[in-house]
Amino acid sequence: MTVPAEEMAAEVSGFLDDLRRSARAPIEIEADFDGIVICGMGGSAIVGDIIRDCVIGEASVPIHVQRFPDLPSWVGPGTLVIASSYSGNTRETKSMYLQARERGCRILAMASGGDLLRLGRENGDIVVEMRRGLQPRSALGMSLGHLAGVTDSLLGTRCRERIEEILPSLCGLRGELEREGSLADEIAAELSGRIPIIYATPGIGSSATRWKTQINENSKMLAFTGSVPEFNPNELSGWSEGEDRLMDKCAHVFLCEEGARKANLDMAERAMSSLRGRG
Repeated sequence: MTVPAEEMAAEVSGFLDDLRRSARAPIEIEADFDGIVICGMGGSAIVGDIIRDCVIGEASVPIHVQRFPDLPSWVGPGTLVIASSYSGNTRETKSMYLQARERGCRILAMASGGDLLRLGRENGDIVVEMRRGLQPRSALGMSLGHLAGVTDSLLGTRCRERIEEILPSLCGLRGELEREGSLADEIAAELSGRIPIIYATPGIGSSATRWKTQINENSKMLAFTGSVPEFNPNELSGWSEGEDRLMDKCAHVFLCEEGARKANLDMAERAMSSLRGRG
């Protein structure tokens, strides 16, 4: 779906406002489970990826993000299934919801409306209702804040607290990036007319995926993602020794998180140095 650029820009800019409001929404949930499966497609699944990245070091149970319309065979009565779809009508998510019902899972339905919200209420599931009126691709901030609240309530994590801690600096960064001639403009100019290949260090792979899908949907461009250190034994050979004419059509981007393991940062730097050596 094509959305006017001004409208899309406003929704992208509103990410932090949606995140702040949803992260402050009161959520108190009690449930017994030995694992969590977050079911969704597109942005709803990426929200699950982000939360998993944030809590993987402290979560007391495994967290799995499922995009395929069929649930894994190990999902059963001891599993908490979080079915997330902003519209509430995503076909694959509804399919997984119905399978979870058949298997006797505890279910949390998260949507702004549609069939998923209706089914959740009719079946007595835990329901988190999101505010309506956004493009589904722009609902990441809202979904992220709500899922952070769910995770904190269920697992005792500190996602919402961390969101509150970083919001002031993120709002300042938003102001900088929205100015004409900003770093965002420079990066956009570098990527224009080329195929972005976005690599990320462990822990922020979901951020690379989100950026890639935003380029796909909003800029109508091809883009792909990869990971460090997996990049080193595989793609580096193609980048450093591949066909020059093809390489010239691509733009490599590396995302490195603050506090990443020094070995990963060193590996990313070596990779970039090797690529720069191509000229």
